Amino acid sequence: MRRAPSTRTRIRNPPGYRERTEAYYDKTLQECVLPYKTVAGSADPDTTLLEFLRGTYAAAADLADWDRSAVEA
Repeated sequence: MRRAPSTRTRIRNPPGYRERTEAYYDKTLQECVLPYKTVAGSADPDTTLLEFLRGTYAAAADLADWDRSAVEA
């Protein structure tokens, strides 16, 4: 069965990551997936995608204990 296209963010999976994000986590891919139909069916697709990307980034950065002020300068 062929899967629908999606937007994915691949990150290392720090402990607790899956519990802290609202994104769909695919165990096989080991990454968060935002299905295309979710974005396409949204009233505001740009915001839906941006929130997904910001959320997965923030969860990974916080759990990996990144110095976000240095990275996001």
